[in-house]
Amino acid sequence: MNKVLETALDSHIVLYWWNMGKKSKDHDGTYKDFFKRIGVKIKQTDKGLKINFSTNQIKYNIISTDYDIIETFNQIVKIYLTYLGDKALMIDTFNRESKINWR
Repeated sequence: MNKVLETALDSHIVLYWWNMGKKSKDHDGTYKDFFKRIGVKIKQTDKGLKINFSTNQIKYNIISTDYDIIETFNQIVKIYLTYLGDKALMIDTFNRESKINWR
């Protein structure tokens, strides 16, 4: 694993979600810790990143050639949070906010 990927995995992310109108902090730590918790596997290849994970019924096999690894990680988190269906807020390592399932 190269240094850029290691640094990205060690970057900080905060996730909140709402259930029955109550806001709860779901994760406040690294992408590495969150991905471990939800079962994301990342392998570096000569073509980019190979990412595997599932959301109970759907299995994702993604090849990412994006140079912005954090954006790739954010997309994985958004896929997972969208599947869960509850309103969620993600704050990435650059303090960018993404609202998921806000109707």
